[in-house]
Amino acid sequence: MVQPKEDRRIQRTRQLLTTALLKLIEERGYDSLTVNDITEQANVGRATFYLHYQDKEQLLVESLEEMFSQLRGLIDPMSKALGERNSITATRLVFQHFADHHRLYRVLLTEKGAAMVFTRLLAILSQLAEQDVILKEVDLPQRGISTNLVAHYVAGGLLGLVAWWLNNNRPYSPEQMAAIYGHLMDPGATKVLGIAGAELPNLSDVLTTGNGISQRW
Repeated sequence: MVQPKEDRRIQRTRQLLTTALLKLIEERGYDSLTVNDITEQANVGRATFYLHYQDKEQLLVESLEEMFSQLRGLIDPMSKALGERNSITATRLVFQHFADHHRLYRVLLTEKGAAMVFTRLLAILSQLAEQDVILKEVDLPQRGISTNLVAHYVAGGLLGLVAWWLNNNRPYSPEQMAAIYGHLMDPGATKVLGIAGAELPNLSDVLTTGNGISQRW
């Protein structure tokens, strides 16, 4: 049985490696990084690295999943409190997450390794959509539609907007992007799902004043 002290040591080592990886990505990009670069930055031996991860790709994937796990920790309690309004509020939190880490994601989504990152982010966002945002109350199999298909559609549109937003130096706020996304998805997606669309703020007002979702929800 693993002792608590050993558990803490493992957690500390993993945190050191994660912090080193994310810092180096922002400074130097991802594609050119080696395991040696990461272990030197973390002051951890190569042998120790390979006790925890197969390669830098596994470290990156698990680091991204941990970041989104923290985001889900914000969305889950909000989901119970807000009911049907959860969808638009959750979208704002997702855009805020990407804004908080914009240097990291801008690098990851523009380098040669972006395909792997995009695929992983799509899977994470699809799961978030399926479990926590707009799909959990909808009986899609009864409607002849795959839940996973709709989740990928919802997540793909969101991730496409995120990539554009970051590559264009975030010309809109997270609140404004959430409003844009909401208007793009409604009524199309909500009609297919057979659910009532969210009460969206007037888009022109949001884009003009910068107010809206964060104050109305």
